[in-house]
Amino acid sequence: MPPLEKPSRELSELVEHRRAGGLPRRQFLRAGAAMGLTLPALAAVLSACGAPEREVAGWSSRYYPYGREPVATSVGEATDWWMDRTAKDAVDWRAPEVTLTEAEVAELQQRAPRIGHQWYGLYVPAVAGWNEFWLEEASRWAPKPTVYDVQGRADRDIRGAQALVGSQIAVAGTLAVNWSLFGAAMRKYQAADIPTTSVVAPSSAYYPTTCTLMPDQVECGRSLALPMAEILARKGITESDVVFIPSRQPAYFDIAREIGLEQGVNAAETQSVARLNFVRAAPAGESTEVESAVAQVLATNPDAHVIAVLSYRYAGAAAAIRSAGRRDVWIIAFDLEQGTATQLLDGGWPVAVAYSLPIAQLGRADAHVMGKILLGKDVPLVVTAQGTPTTSANVGQAYSNDWGGRALPWK
Repeated sequence: MPPLEKPSRELSELVEHRRAGGLPRRQFLRAGAAMGLTLPALAAVLSACGAPEREVAGWSSRYYPYGREPVATSVGEATDWWMDRTAKDAVDWRAPEVTLTEAEVAELQQRAPRIGHQWYGLYVPAVAGWNEFWLEEASRWAPKPTVYDVQGRADRDIRGAQALVGSQIAVAGTLAVNWSLFGAAMRKYQAADIPTTSVVAPSSAYYPTTCTLMPDQVECGRSLALPMAEILARKGITESDVVFIPSRQPAYFDIAREIGLEQGVNAAETQSVARLNFVRAAPAGESTEVESAVAQVLATNPDAHVIAVLSYRYAGAAAAIRSAGRRDVWIIAFDLEQGTATQLLDGGWPVAVAYSLPIAQLGRADAHVMGKILLGKDVPLVVTAQGTPTTSANVGQAYSNDWGGRALPWK
């Protein structure tokens, strides 16, 4: 068949990840099929892009004990792997193997190492917060840490890795746009034997960073169901669908939060307060697409009094609910930032429940783990910190808990 004359940006990114060795053949075919390409066309593309980078014989690294082979072959397998590792291996962020001592800080100050971090997008308030607390802590011992803003674009994930590797840093932090495709970036860090961390979720589904720092994402989702049921009960609503709007390209935290929320909705303690029914809607992209999806739900499902959008995309759901004038519909959201906090303080509508992510805890712990790595210490595969389920009753306390004791900046 003739070659593809003008491959889409998505296909070009897919080919780049395949060439870099970050995408197994099976995943390449699945992703290509999802773009509407036929098997013969995909086979032609595979043939044209050649074989990926092969395993280096005898390659070993203390930073990557799982080696250069993927730990899973599908997103489902990767999700199970990470949930299992979190349950078995997670260490609290305050543990001695995570926290630098003052003597260790002094040693790092003598070394003055070069370090860097690539971030999903500093336009997201939570990401900007993690970066702020990471910089504050890391700057105690690392002169001028490098920050690379990926700007929410998957193609810049690899560019960020290339830039940090090229700047000869000693350790790199990551927060990826697409955990399915970040393997290509991880291969670059592995090839340079640069240790890595990831924040809030595994940056790569298949190639673990040296340490991943995150909340227990399943528990995050689970913890929001009961407060929502209690709010409904106080409003005189005893039954409701909880309509979950999944992301079109879910990261680990999207998947794990959904699992947790469904568990929380179905839990006996929740059902004893209000009879909730978990409904998974079709995936939606950014806020404008979420707004359209929620408008459709409101027009067709009179039993839906709760919309769950567990990311910054909640703004689209809020716009749809306001436009419809539906004072009997509320939102479960992430994170505690100006938009969610303002709605919670203004009577808890449309946002009624949010999860305040551990911003200061993870940002500071990220810097501590980097320091431990540079001192030759063994660090945990997973470090966890807990945030705060938040309603109108505890907005100020939740913000103080998770933003380093700061007072709430919004009224």
